[in-house]
Amino acid sequence: MKSACVFLVILALASGSKLPEYLTKCSKSDTKLSECLLRSVKQAWPTIIKGDNSYHIAPMNPLQVTSIHAVVGDNQLIGDLYNGSFHGLENAEFKEIKWDLAKKRIDMKFFLPILNLSGDYSATGKIIGLPLEGKGTENVTIENMDNTLSMEYETVEKDGKEYIEIAKTQMAYTTSRLWFEIHNLFNGNARLGTAMNEVLNENWSAVNKEINPYFGNAIGEAYSQVIQAFFHKVPINDMLSD
Repeated sequence: MKSACVFLVILALASGSKLPEYLTKCSKSDTKLSECLLRSVKQAWPTIIKGDNSYHIAPMNPLQVTSIHAVVGDNQLIGDLYNGSFHGLENAEFKEIKWDLAKKRIDMKFFLPILNLSGDYSATGKIIGLPLEGKGTENVTIENMDNTLSMEYETVEKDGKEYIEIAKTQMAYTTSRLWFEIHNLFNGNARLGTAMNEVLNENWSAVNKEINPYFGNAIGEAYSQVIQAFFHKVPINDMLSD
């Protein structure tokens, strides 16, 4: 899975050993490290969202996503999003950031008033007991999205410096509403496609229960891929002081 990521700014970003002026470098020994990280992200986000090529940060308004792959249950539903766009990340409200150096784990909590995902899709399988099959374009809107992104990592040494290698990613979310607009379902059968969209929107809560956490983990994995690409370039000691 390849994509851009909204949250690579949670850590001290640098292409070498220097931080951009819009970020505050926090200390590993700070007993209030989480507060420092959160404060830094909140201050930097309006700048980061615009992108910064010198630090390998892609523009995030919208966030361009190459692909997302999700498998619900035991191959109950298989879905892919291609050439996608995430809209709404500029309004992210960061609530909590924890970096546990001993456990090698990073946890983030953030809120999105609206996240809109659009692009090309393919899907096959069943959802809430009904067949779902199609290939075309889709638009999914998630309202009042509370997210918790967790990344466990190992450290690897390169040229005498330690780098982060993400080993596991999980993302959980809650939402107050899901909206679906899926085109070209059932080989373009307009009647069946319209009916399925109505069913999905009327029963959004049941749909969300089935696809969550699979859908959340797929989004979280997309975020972590770009964070990982950045971690390959920036050693830990250049992100946090002793």
